[in-house]
Amino acid sequence: MLTAIGAVLVLLLLAFAVQRALTAGAEPGVLQLAGDVRSDVRVVRAPAIQYPAPDFKVGIPTPSGAGAPTGGGAPSRGSQGAGAQRSTQPTISGMLETVYVQPGDHVKAGQPIAQLDTTLLQLGVKQAKTDAAKARADVAVLGEKLDTVEENQDKLDTARGKLNTAAEQLATASKALAAGKTQLATNRAAILAGIQQLEGVINGPHPPGPWPPATAVAQLNQLKAALAAIDAGLASLPAAEAQIALGTAQLASGRAQIASGEDALAKAKTQLKKARAVTKEVAKGKDVLVNLARYRVTQATLLSPVDGVVTEARTAGTVAMVNAPIARIRPDGPTEIDTYLTGSQLQSLSIGSSATVDFDSNPAGPLPGRIAYVTDSAEFPPTSFSTNIVHMTQTVKVRIALDQGGWAPPGTPVDVRIKTDSGR
Repeated sequence: MLTAIGAVLVLLLLAFAVQRALTAGAEPGVLQLAGDVRSDVRVVRAPAIQYPAPDFKVGIPTPSGAGAPTGGGAPSRGSQGAGAQRSTQPTISGMLETVYVQPGDHVKAGQPIAQLDTTLLQLGVKQAKTDAAKARADVAVLGEKLDTVEENQDKLDTARGKLNTAAEQLATASKALAAGKTQLATNRAAILAGIQQLEGVINGPHPPGPWPPATAVAQLNQLKAALAAIDAGLASLPAAEAQIALGTAQLASGRAQIASGEDALAKAKTQLKKARAVTKEVAKGKDVLVNLARYRVTQATLLSPVDGVVTEARTAGTVAMVNAPIARIRPDGPTEIDTYLTGSQLQSLSIGSSATVDFDSNPAGPLPGRIAYVTDSAEFPPTSFSTNIVHMTQTVKVRIALDQGGWAPPGTPVDVRIKTDSGR
């Protein structure tokens, strides 16, 4: 119980001390506060440019570290191990080839500030273009191979037509041979019967006188000659039949070869189409890499992010580490001062309330300004901020913008006087 009462007394004493501190020396209708001049400086830093890997076909040297164009050779086989693993994140942005500004210069947003050496980056563009051209050439080669497949398909179609014609000719010849064989057999039987009849007449009973008649002998000889010719023809038929059988077998083999060729062509055509589709996508990717290589070249030109005055700039001819400051720029615009107010103080103010700012080295007297911004959340004043408000008190940050022409050194502590709504 006593502890609780003691705590309440401490809080009351603390509140009384805060109220007294805030009202001590106060001028009616005016808040007298401490403030800090905002040091709003934009820093232009060295970018993390990913330099291209070495490609000795186009003569790109091995970068030193992870990105500096210092030349070198391929890693030796003995460099394998934990020490051979290098981060892909560059540590060196590059060599500052040119710095276009110096302290005191006024720059516009987008104006070049500095230029890094682009020798290796330009070679990277060349390498990417070479790879893209090769990928497009691969697409063309696959297209030519597809055309060759189509031509071979036409040739197979022509060969199939010739085989069909030959098959028809063989079928006709086979029919003709069978018909001829039948006819020869019929003729042989007829001739043989004729020979037997004549021999029967000649060798049979006959009248006295010269015998056999010359005509009968002549006819017999003719029939025998015809029989010999027919037998010779019949004897040649097996060879002709064998030729027809061989031709039939060759036709079957040719058809099988054509079928096999068509199957192979169909598979080749499918594979080539798939390969060409993949190669086209690869070529598109290579074109993207060309644009990426060109973008990396643009990264080497450092631009001003704002309109403002250069307060610091690096010199040319030095190596820039990634994220290292290259230039500092103070943006154009009114000088702004931050101060902190309690909730009760804030109730008597609004955006646009007039204020004056003064500091020890100010030769021009109090500088007029206005409240430009009020945060929408409470916070404790930083311990580094010099104020008569107890640092454990919740406050709201208020920003004051000096009127045009007013200026105070960034980071300088200043005295702020704000007219309250009741003091107007």
